[in-house]
Amino acid sequence: MTLVVTVTAALFLLGCGGNSKEQERLCREAEDMVYEAYMAKDYPRIIELVDSIKPLGNFSEGKACYWLGYAYDRMMQKRMAELYWKTGIAAVENSTDDEDVRVYAGIANRLTGLLSTWTEYEAALKVAIPATERLKSLGRDTTSEYTNMLIYIGCSQSRLTRMPSVSAMPSWA
Repeated sequence: MTLVVTVTAALFLLGCGGNSKEQERLCREAEDMVYEAYMAKDYPRIIELVDSIKPLGNFSEGKACYWLGYAYDRMMQKRMAELYWKTGIAAVENSTDDEDVRVYAGIANRLTGLLSTWTEYEAALKVAIPATERLKSLGRDTTSEYTNMLIYIGCSQSRLTRMPSVSAMPSWA
């Protein structure tokens, strides 16, 4: 806990926007702490860390939203996960920065999976189709996230064609 307070205080004083070796080291330490919480499956800790790191400007909006969505998803708070992932996509969808594109792919993949699981196939397609088109246009069509979204697209399209129409639904549904 003392390390967290020390690193957070140092990050507050220095920030990660500069070019010094010390600043880069502190940013890596912040990311390492979140990764350690991820590996330990300590989802409340991920939220605590990201909430303390994000205001300091040490995580991009997209990266912070990815991790917050991930933690809430794992804690079975699916609507919170959806909210953070949608916010994260909006934050990085027009960026061509390598890290932002990687984060975008990860968020789009997770959000598409979540929506597909909820049988919200149209919503999943509205996320996955533009995401795969964007990733392909950027030459990022060899990643597992891209492949997963193609699978979600196929499954969602298949399920939509088999779903009964709204007029055929029972009145109690």
